[in-house]
Amino acid sequence: MIIKSYIQVKPQRWTFDELTEVISEISGKRVTHRKGSFNDMKDYFRSVGLPAPVAELIAGIYQAVAEGETEKNSYDLTNIIVQQTPLK
Repeated sequence: MIIKSYIQVKPQRWTFDELTEVISEISGKRVTHRKGSFNDMKDYFRSVGLPAPVAELIAGIYQAVAEGETEKNSYDLTNIIVQQTPLK
C-alpha cells in the first residue's frame, strides 16, 4: 500500500504586510500590521483580560510565526486543484 501526504499550502509565501494591503483593498478600510515583541504581545493579551499563561502561549505563537517557524510552501495544492489560487 502506498500512502501519500500533501502539504495543503500555497507555492508562494505572503508577508503580514502583503496580507494587510489586500485586506485594506478588499475591505475599503485601512489595515496596518504592527510588529511587536513577545513581551509587547504578552502585555497586550494581558491588557484585554487573558490569564497570564494564556497570554504567554498566544504571544509565543505570534513570535513563532514572526520568526518563520510556520512557513511552508508547496505546489501540492496547485497540482491537486490544477490552478493557482490568488490571495484576493
